[in-house]
Amino acid sequence: MLTAKPQSRPETFRWSNFYKILLLVVFLGTAFDNMDQVTCPFILPMMRMEWNLNYIQGSYMPTAALFGACVGAIFWGIIGDRIGRQKALTYTILLFSVTNLIQTHAWDYVQFTITCFFMGVGVGGEIPLAFTLLAEFLPAHLRTRTQIALGILAIVVGYAFSALSAHFLLPVAGWKSLFYIQALPALLMVLIRFKFPESPRYLLAAGKEAEALRVAAEIRRQTGGNYDPLDDAQTSPMKISASQSSRG
Repeated sequence: MLTAKPQSRPETFRWSNFYKILLLVVFLGTAFDNMDQVTCPFILPMMRMEWNLNYIQGSYMPTAALFGACVGAIFWGIIGDRIGRQKALTYTILLFSVTNLIQTHAWDYVQFTITCFFMGVGVGGEIPLAFTLLAEFLPAHLRTRTQIALGILAIVVGYAFSALSAHFLLPVAGWKSLFYIQALPALLMVLIRFKFPESPRYLLAAGKEAEALRVAAEIRRQTGGNYDPLDDAQTSPMKISASQSSRG
């Protein structure tokens, strides 16, 4: 059993390549999430003409996506606490990437609305899981400022990229082109699955002590400092919960 360690040495931390790639993955996933959320206003005029929709019918699609995001935030938070942050995060990215591809083959607004809901389920789960995973790898003094800065930057970039994509692609390639772009986060799954281990804090909470220690040792080696991602877990009863994060 792990016991509390005396804090006899100052905690040092180095932004190794591991952390730089982790920040990039969280940033890109969150930016594409935000792009997904603001795409509908750009494509609705085209879709209303193509499918002869009235304004009420057109409102069903973004509403379904928002409702799905609410469901996904709660559902994936619980799943992340049960099977691990890394696996759950991979599944959320897979879900909203696949549904974006399916949306390009929708033949009417009913099918598109259904896929919007499931896309929202994936989007709603990705953000809390990604930031929970990030928090569990970072030292306490960097968590808040890093998450706030990364979150704001991802929102700005996601919204801007959505607007620019709509401006340049809609006139020449149609509304489906935006959803092909939004399926690109599926490529992040390769990095998440093969580059990043499970959170050592989650492993410790799940009773997998040996694996938690192995992951923590590898992170200490990569950061080249005294930082141990398990220090907080060993000296404090605080536990980060993905399901609590998803509820704000």
